[in-house]
Amino acid sequence: MSARVLQLVFMVTCVMFASSKSIAQSSSRRVSTDPIGQYQILKRVVRDTLIGDKEYPADTPGFGLFECPASLGYETGLRNRNGESQDDSLLYVARSFARWEWLFSASGYPRTLWASELAELENKTIAKYKRATAQTRKRARETDWFTGPELDGLETSLNLYRENHNKNLPSIHRGNTTECGDGEVFIKIDARPPGAKVWFLVEFYYMLCKAQGIDPLDMKVCDRWVEAATSVFAVAGDYRYLAVWPNGTKRTGLLQFNGKQFEGAVIRIRP
Repeated sequence: MSARVLQLVFMVTCVMFASSKSIAQSSSRRVSTDPIGQYQILKRVVRDTLIGDKEYPADTPGFGLFECPASLGYETGLRNRNGESQDDSLLYVARSFARWEWLFSASGYPRTLWASELAELENKTIAKYKRATAQTRKRARETDWFTGPELDGLETSLNLYRENHNKNLPSIHRGNTTECGDGEVFIKIDARPPGAKVWFLVEFYYMLCKAQGIDPLDMKVCDRWVEAATSVFAVAGDYRYLAVWPNGTKRTGLLQFNGKQFEGAVIRIRP
């Protein structure tokens, strides 16, 4: 084979590799093609952005193990900007285990009582998810991933410890802690001068892209930005916004909508 042919083959190979690499770098694609590899990243971002260093509320007598899928202020569906679902249940699983670790520890239950059992349950849950087909993952309800006996045993042992050693600890039950629905508010976007396009990205996904080593302002790879196609937009929780005017001017920032008092609020965006 001549040197010229070898050079052409090398160039074509490099182009193909670069092309496949750029596709694989998409945030949603990383999760959909390697959900198990991305699990710990999801869990870490949940822990950092939604739990942080907050303390367990002392006046709370008990808590449910499960939450409404959207109760933490962002959509649980890992969707890209085309609305394509990307393994909805995986984020719920990561959320649940991160939340349980925090709840059991922050509420005062000894780590020796729950850590090993919870880790075993997490490993079984991830293995169950890994074995499931793409269709099963898409159809499954969030709570379907947790096997009943193990979770029942953990709940029983913690409540038994509470009953015998410290009744001031919060009780634990299998129900939901939070109500579902009715969390969104509608805001009005006022971007001036006219002609700007405005996109919103749930703060969780902004932080997820950063954790994946992706520029969160690059909509081609951090691909869950949603354009506010009209001046009225439904929101719930924390968002990043990106406004782009026809002359190329950009403006970005953080917006927080946590409560009904934001219903009808006018968000003024200027260069």
